[in-house]
Amino acid sequence: MNKFLFFLSALFLFQNCNESKQKKSIVKKIEISNDREKTKKSLTTKEEMIDSLKQIKIHWDSIPICKLPIDTDMIENGEIKLKKYCCSPNCHQEFNLNELDVMFSVNTEYETKANHYDNGHPSKKQGYFGLRLPDIDNNRVLLFSYYEGEASDYKTCTIELQIFNDKNVLVDKMIIQDGLYYECGWKRTFSISKNYSLTVNDLSYCAELGDVNVEKYDEIEIVSRYKISNEERIKKISESILKPLK
Repeated sequence: MNKFLFFLSALFLFQNCNESKQKKSIVKKIEISNDREKTKKSLTTKEEMIDSLKQIKIHWDSIPICKLPIDTDMIENGEIKLKKYCCSPNCHQEFNLNELDVMFSVNTEYETKANHYDNGHPSKKQGYFGLRLPDIDNNRVLLFSYYEGEASDYKTCTIELQIFNDKNVLVDKMIIQDGLYYECGWKRTFSISKNYSLTVNDLSYCAELGDVNVEKYDEIEIVSRYKISNEERIKKISESILKPLK
């Protein structure tokens, strides 16, 4: 009799445990389904928001123009301030999109002969409008910034120059500032003169971390010069190697 009662108790506990597992499994499936719906809805909302922002007419007369010359140092030391300067992973969550941001064209190719590994390009990161430079005839020249941290935790802010026609259609673009601060790192800096001559400096190097004097070795520095014009857009004029590898 006792054995029979024990058998019934065990059977009852097994059924309850099995039912509990089934309920937990159902609840988990519902939670996963809800999460997928939320993600899908979030993406749809973002896409709809971008589409709606693209429909907004941009009043260019109200967008300030930054006079030339301009270079990396003027931006980094705060002499020239970008409207939005995206230099950390947080900015992609903190910055709200506007009609100028959504003009940004993603997937820019990285053209350089320097040893720029882990550059993270072409990137699908959203760029944020930072500055408007003087128009070239009917073409508008804009600077955008973003942070491509998926390539490396040691990446620096990326700045792109993008040119649009009077219909806000992209005609040309280029990465003009970027970098990776590490033992073997690299840095791209730029300068634009009053007559729209663009100079891009690519420096790659290795250095001992913790060294007070930070002596660099295996350096290679390449200086490329471009001319920005209405006819040729961004045309490469020359390239010179200042510090070849030894």
